[in-house]
Amino acid sequence: MDNAQTVIKVILIVAMVLVTVALTRAGATARHQAIRRLLIIAFMVASLLAIIFPGVLTNIAHWVGVGRGTDLLLYVLVIAFCAYIATSQRRANILNRKITLLTRELALAEARSEARYAQVGAAATTGTTTGTDTAAAADTAAAADRRPGVAVGSSDGAGTDVGSSDGAA
Repeated sequence: MDNAQTVIKVILIVAMVLVTVALTRAGATARHQAIRRLLIIAFMVASLLAIIFPGVLTNIAHWVGVGRGTDLLLYVLVIAFCAYIATSQRRANILNRKITLLTRELALAEARSEARYAQVGAAATTGTTTGTDTAAAADTAAAADRRPGVAVGSSDGAGTDVGSSDGAA
């Protein structure tokens, strides 16, 4: 019986090593995704066969040195669960890095926009605008119009802001 249990131990150890190696490799290339899809299909077919022919799972379990088919199923599910956890962790890390990069880019873009807006406001209060200052003011006003809650422009005398997007006072 000890020799038969050695077979399942070797199979489980090799499976865990393969899962670990596969999950520590570089991300989702087309080849990696194709292999994942093939493994999912193989798992589904094996599940259907185990449901339709439960004695086969028990025979396979005896062949690899496990007493019952349910124990073999448990071992396989533990390996699949470990693979799922590792894949989910990798995916979460990638998403966190993307969110961090997007947040940094957004903060930098807003800082640039605010800086340009402050420069245009300073140039407008001193009354010293050149052709390039006027173009920068127009760019900043157009950018501010796209931001909700920011009204740019001078009053047209009727109580509405010319530069605001909704025309309200």
